[in-house]
Amino acid sequence: MKSVLLLSLATLSLYSCTKTPEKPAVTIGQYSKQVVQINEVVNKLMNEPDVKVMNYMADGVEATRAIPCDAVGEECNAYYEFLNKVVDLTKDNELSDADRKELVELQTKLQKELQKSDAKIQQEWKDYINSQGKKE
Repeated sequence: MKSVLLLSLATLSLYSCTKTPEKPAVTIGQYSKQVVQINEVVNKLMNEPDVKVMNYMADGVEATRAIPCDAVGEECNAYYEFLNKVVDLTKDNELSDADRKELVELQTKLQKELQKSDAKIQQEWKDYINSQGKKE
């Protein structure tokens, strides 16, 4: 009798700890649009031959948050880190090969974070949709 009661309590506590996934704050479509916009900004900056223009663009985007970033993971931190570094490295209107290499490394880091977050948002939506089918 005691073991049945303990087993029932354990099952009940396990069941109460199982949380139904909440609806993600951003849709996959919204996230994809955000990724495209972020990549356009980053690519435009990386391909800009005029360092002064590069600084002006990065500073403007960073200051105004012209491209909003709704974080799913660490991608927004990586994006803002990239923008900040562009502004910092180009403030004297010069950009060395070592500086460019650093920006390429930050761009690569950002791409990895975008990929991780893309997989995460897709999994969150999959879990949410699957949980909705179980309610019925």
